[in-house]
Amino acid sequence: MTATGRLRVLHVLPSHALDKGGPSRSVTGLAEAQAAGGAEVCLITGGRDSDGRDNGGRGLRIVCRGQLPVGFEIPGLALMGRLRAEIRRAHIVHLHSIWNGTVSAAAALCRVIGAPFVVSPRGMLDVTNIRHRRLFKALYYRLLDRANLGAASGWHFLDETEREGCRWMNLAGRHDGALISPNGLDVEGAWQKAIKPQATPLFHDGAELNLVFLGRLHPIKGLELQLEVVRLLARRGLRPHLYLVGPDDGCRQLLARTAKELGLADRITFRGPVYGDERYAILRHADAVLLTSHYECNSNTAAETLAVGGLLIATDTCHLDRPGAAGAAVVVPRRAADVAQAVVQSTAPRRADGIRAAARAYSRQYLAWPVIAAEGLAFYGKILREHG
Repeated sequence: MTATGRLRVLHVLPSHALDKGGPSRSVTGLAEAQAAGGAEVCLITGGRDSDGRDNGGRGLRIVCRGQLPVGFEIPGLALMGRLRAEIRRAHIVHLHSIWNGTVSAAAALCRVIGAPFVVSPRGMLDVTNIRHRRLFKALYYRLLDRANLGAASGWHFLDETEREGCRWMNLAGRHDGALISPNGLDVEGAWQKAIKPQATPLFHDGAELNLVFLGRLHPIKGLELQLEVVRLLARRGLRPHLYLVGPDDGCRQLLARTAKELGLADRITFRGPVYGDERYAILRHADAVLLTSHYECNSNTAAETLAVGGLLIATDTCHLDRPGAAGAAVVVPRRAADVAQAVVQSTAPRRADGIRAAARAYSRQYLAWPVIAAEGLAFYGKILREHG
């Protein structure tokens, strides 16, 4: 601790570019919330958006430095130098994500310096996720991260399912005392942005059911299933329209071709990425927000949908058991017929109103940043006491 008693926390993230997925948004929010909770917090990150300037807000210091132009987010000399300096300065280091050079380098530096560090895999160590690029990850783990992860002082998992999915590492019970804490958000801020009087030109006037996916257009998101859902709803005589809102990350062309082959081209809109406040209104005003990933760990889109009282329909591959059990979301098997049936049943006015109200209540109780930040800071204190 410093003379003022403030805890110095360093978060390390390979990139905070918003098109890199959920951690870019949620880690920044977590760091800001911990700073608001009284800690002295720094977030160090790399990526193509890093031009050497330091910035931040809300009491958070953000340090951006470049990475080598060779892939795998390997830190350049400037980033390595700042990592070393910031790790030496911090009381505790929190590393976010796996399978990248920036986090691996930070973990190795923590080991050399003797700094306590916490690892948040953010779904990347789950056995389901590891099946993607299995050989690369097996080699990477053996050569680099097995020693790094074995030296971690603590673990942070987004839910119990993620913790169970990491048991394969056999770290002798090291996960048993882990922090289990979901992605959070500014719940009331999201709500106020969602209900602002504003038009939502996204939606199609002739549609009976406006369905939304918001996120990266990546194969793991299972968006082909959503096309099939639209086809099944149209067969029932309904007029669905699906809006795919997000940056292309490898499958837009295939989805467009599939939609055309299924005769759905006029029922699908590719909106492109929406990172601003407009997304909250989109999630609130959609008849249903669909999440059908082959694997998903604590989706930010799901949290935002709950916060704005959106109607979230997700498959059981998306780790949304808790909000599902609370009636705040609809969770069904990952089959197009089940999702289509859930859309029909859940969008009935009385049922929809109940789900939306439960979503708001759930988000206020479990997803607000002050609650999550306090849990994290208490966990750091426990580790530091154990570390001596």
